[in-house]
Amino acid sequence: MAKAVTIKVKLVSSADTGFYYVAKKNSRTMTDKLVKKKYDPVARKHVEFRFAAVYFVAECSGLCPTGPTRASGSQERSLVSAALDEGNVGGYSVAYGRDDTYFPVYITAALALIFLTAAWITGELYWLPLAVAAAAFTYYNIPLLETGRPTIGANQYGIFIQAFGLIRWRAIDRIDLVEIAERAMTVHELQISLGAPLGSALVVDWRKQPTYRLLMRLPWRMSHNNMVRVNLEPFDQPPHAIHRTFLRMWRYYRS
Repeated sequence: MAKAVTIKVKLVSSADTGFYYVAKKNSRTMTDKLVKKKYDPVARKHVEFRFAAVYFVAECSGLCPTGPTRASGSQERSLVSAALDEGNVGGYSVAYGRDDTYFPVYITAALALIFLTAAWITGELYWLPLAVAAAAFTYYNIPLLETGRPTIGANQYGIFIQAFGLIRWRAIDRIDLVEIAERAMTVHELQISLGAPLGSALVVDWRKQPTYRLLMRLPWRMSHNNMVRVNLEPFDQPPHAIHRTFLRMWRYYRS
């Protein structure tokens, strides 16, 4: 009788939290992709865990839940940089998605075109500064129109922010949600306090952007006290839900 061939496979949570299990599978008798219903401690419910990849790491007996690999800083950077980019981060993600944030972008784009047309038809140069101002506002806010692109989120490695990078969990000291009064409204700001210098806190650094995006809107600001600040108002999920999810994942993956 032929010897059974057992391989290890990675089963990833269908809740997109980044949590995964490692299971053994007989590649000869189990030809279908493995799916198991297990408990996801990040989502705090039972969900389906689906086959993601063959697992080539150290021994793990049976079905074993694991957190992020405890690799050295340089090993972790090399591994994650090779696997992730800004458009392929996995895990929990949030994108821009509120109508009242990107509607003005369309309006200013139309105004820029109107002012430019008026300058061409009338030959009057005073229309040009108005056209340039409207075009500049439109250009700056183009990222608000990228509703299908992950802007902030988290996976097993840490918190990721578009045009900033991936902050490893163990470099984060606090994650707070702060209400800030601005004019006649209240803005919810996510504040991520780092316990390490930025260079070592980032597993992946995305701050170097293509030339055409250099002056576009960024979702983050960096404070002098080593704090990353993100305005949560333009996103497609409520600020409190984003904060709760980040806190839950941070507490789990730091442990």
